[in-house]
Amino acid sequence: MNFLDPIFDNNTGTIYALRSNLSMDEPINRVQLQIGDVAILMYKEEVDAFLKTIKQAKISEGCNCENCSKGQPYKIIKCNTAMANIKFKMTPSNLNDLEELVMSLFFHEKINSILENNDIDNLSINH
Repeated sequence: MNFLDPIFDNNTGTIYALRSNLSMDEPINRVQLQIGDVAILMYKEEVDAFLKTIKQAKISEGCNCENCSKGQPYKIIKCNTAMANIKFKMTPSNLNDLEELVMSLFFHEKINSILENNDIDNLSINH
């Protein structure tokens, strides 16, 4: 049985760690990105590649294909998986929120690594 452990949510969606047990010590290998009614299961390596795509869309001067107006910001980000091809409609706000969701996974991992390396129990922080 798998468990969804919520990591972060914002106006665009939620990112969950997919865990095989209730232990928080289990490393995160797979995540579920929930955007509206769409849930996307990804391995961590896929999330890293997706983040690169998001960052590229943010710094890009726009799409230069024949079908688009030159220099206009991206209106769609495509995410191709083995099961489905997904297209995300982009606005600057959606793009920022999507980046925030994906980056929260890496932030969460870094915080847990710091706590573990310094032998700090997550529960002892509240006391």
